[in-house]
Amino acid sequence: MSIAFATPGNEVKTNQPVNVTICITNISNSVLYLLDISVREDFSFVITSPLYNDASPKRPSGTRISSRTVQRYIQPNGSINYVFDLRSVCNFNEIGTYEVTAKRKVAAGYEIISNALKVTVVPGVWKSETTNAPPIGF
Repeated sequence: MSIAFATPGNEVKTNQPVNVTICITNISNSVLYLLDISVREDFSFVITSPLYNDASPKRPSGTRISSRTVQRYIQPNGSINYVFDLRSVCNFNEIGTYEVTAKRKVAAGYEIISNALKVTVVPGVWKSETTNAPPIGF
């Protein structure tokens, strides 16, 4: 499993989305089956702040209940990508470099772990390039 920025670069401004792509590649000789609820439910994240504090999101204890579960199949040498905004699980409110690792449990209680991703938060205000305004002449 790997984690990388969805767009080039590793710097984000203090209020900018932190969009990442998480890729699971099946390197076995058999089909890998995954049950997907949502990225927030299926993955856990280990996040270390610039001051080396644990900034990992806290997962609620207890049984997860979902009305939407999707079964995914990954063929041998195949892969599946998930795009996710890390800001939905961590504020990234300190200036400096965070380290993020994604984890996911798979069949038979095994856990897969991604590479460590460096996320550098820099001062500044991010402005979205899209608007909700209709096109001119609409």
